[in-house]
Amino acid sequence: MALSGCLSQAEVLTAYRLARKSLKRRLWLGVAIPIVFILVFVAVAVSTRPHSPAASNRILFAVCVFLPAILLFPYFRFRLMLRRLLRQNSDAFYPYATKLDSQGMHLVGDSSEARIAWESFDRYRTADSMCILYWKGSADFEMFGRSRFSDSASWDAFLSFVRTQFVAAGS
Repeated sequence: MALSGCLSQAEVLTAYRLARKSLKRRLWLGVAIPIVFILVFVAVAVSTRPHSPAASNRILFAVCVFLPAILLFPYFRFRLMLRRLLRQNSDAFYPYATKLDSQGMHLVGDSSEARIAWESFDRYRTADSMCILYWKGSADFEMFGRSRFSDSASWDAFLSFVRTQFVAAGS
């Protein structure tokens, strides 16, 4: 199966939204651990020493300022990553040819060429017009947009191959 062309901005946004869904659990777990430490620290600081009301106000102020900042950090980080992707000349927008076979994929660009085995990926996620394959042990992924396939039969064949070859992300 041969693919050509490049992804549209809408397809890239769809891919990153799909990737964000699979990363959401990992991101929030990374946020929950510092929150627990902050709450334990505040509970110990408040309960172990007698202190003035001014000190209590400072502790309360610190919790009210830093806790929301820690909670909102993953959201703003993802938004910044999307903006950078769309502003820069990302590889996603360069046309390249892709050949898919039983051993893997062969990517050919203007100045580069790569052969990637299917064993390099371990899971996938799909949407109506997008499929992303995740690299083993990583949050990085390769994007396949429906617009790069010549017809709906080749898109459906690719999706059925992916479903039999890999485990769905988030399951």
